[in-house]
Amino acid sequence: MAGLYSKKLIIFDLDDTLIDTSDLYWNTRKEFLKLIQNNIRKSHSDSIKISTSSLEKEFEQYDERNIKLFGYNPKRYTFTMRQMYGDFVREELLSKSADIEAKIHTIGAQIYQKTPKLIEGAKQALTQLKNQKIYTLILVTRGDKKIQDKKIEAHNLADYFEYYQVVQQKSTKLYRQIIEKFGANLYDTWIIGDSVKSEINPAIEIGCHAILFKYQHHTYRWIQEHSDSPINDNFFSVSKLSEIPFVINSTVMETLF
Repeated sequence: MAGLYSKKLIIFDLDDTLIDTSDLYWNTRKEFLKLIQNNIRKSHSDSIKISTSSLEKEFEQYDERNIKLFGYNPKRYTFTMRQMYGDFVREELLSKSADIEAKIHTIGAQIYQKTPKLIEGAKQALTQLKNQKIYTLILVTRGDKKIQDKKIEAHNLADYFEYYQVVQQKSTKLYRQIIEKFGANLYDTWIIGDSVKSEINPAIEIGCHAILFKYQHHTYRWIQEHSDSPINDNFFSVSKLSEIPFVINSTVMETLF
């Protein structure tokens, strides 16, 4: 049975849980597709019209294939743009242009040059949990280590975590290894993130507590990560990060009485 003084782990996700990464991707994709759409109009004098929604759908199909090939390295986004542009040139929807290619490089570079903003309530929740001194906070994030390190440093997040790890994929095996590394029990561990696929289902499968942060962008939905359904309803969900300490503390107290 879990006790108040047993080691308790809280494993946080980073992107779209603590920082608003999707907004950066959305703005980058929006800028690229506007470039493509404008140049199609210039090349064909409005004789060929392609809607923004159809371009967005096509872009996501390109990117989904590239995620399978290259993983979640953000630089794949520039490759997706170049690939889509190249195919449009071959299909004679666009003319080959050094100027467009240079603009694509500049647009794509924003993904790893700019730093996403913190999501509201992130530091409030981390501070509250850390100051209670009964939880060990861990950060597990997926992607390119240099880029993830830059995000963590920019927002001074490392001080909140006893340990953080950048990985290529998240899995039940990975979570078990981290939990074992810190000598904790599965039922004393919380896994928190915005992804059913990468955080919630793995947590449920191995018997940890899970909190789904219901990240919502005003426009963008990352279908490659948010199309999975929970394997059951044995998890909590919050719409604000400030709700997380209450959910965890209430559940821990229930185990004591």
